[in-house]
Amino acid sequence: MDNKKSNFIEDSRILAFWRDLEIFTIPSAPTSKDNNKFTKIITLRFGEKLPWEMVEYQPTLK
Repeated sequence: MDNKKSNFIEDSRILAFWRDLEIFTIPSAPTSKDNNKFTKIITLRFGEKLPWEMVEYQPTLK
């Protein structure tokens, strides 16, 4: 029983370490260089329509 508990505690510590590492390693935001056929990166400006309101960003049948 004691061995199972110590294994659980060790596993929990390892998982907590990796969770914390992922939380504090924030990826950079995408830029216009990341645009491709399936991904559109735009800069939102105050007063402009939101992407889902724009005709060019509506879903297609492709």
